[in-house]
Amino acid sequence: MGLFFLFRNWSAVVTFLARLWAELLGLFGWKSGSRDSATAETAVQKSVDRPFSAFDNPFANGTARRMKLPQLLDYSFQALEAWAREKRVPRSLDQTPWEFAEELGERIPEMEQDASKTAQLYAQVAYAKKSPAGDSLEVLERLWRRMDAGAAA
Repeated sequence: MGLFFLFRNWSAVVTFLARLWAELLGLFGWKSGSRDSATAETAVQKSVDRPFSAFDNPFANGTARRMKLPQLLDYSFQALEAWAREKRVPRSLDQTPWEFAEELGERIPEMEQDASKTAQLYAQVAYAKKSPAGDSLEVLERLWRRMDAGAAA
């Protein structure tokens, strides 16, 4: 039973362990040398002051083609946080990307699949340092279409 849970939630376990390690290093005054994890940890703070309207759809203006996938994921996740905040579903500082996506999906059911998949991709790149799945661009493009449609509503 425990192995099944561990296997089923491996990405969440890896995320938890990465955060725990960063916290332990912080307690002893050490900083994680990874720029990506610093980016991941501050993503919530970076987007707090920006409204969703400040984020241009990179698929509509063509910048998605010029961005590296980790950069596009980070930008899109920040936009999702801003969009959700304006829909009165803000991400709290102690929420993981998965917890945030789950709450967003519960409160705005039409966003459940796109938010969940985006959070999964974001965490894979930001915390687990994995290459994202091959369908990542399609997932992000669908997310942007849904956010743009929801912003107009």
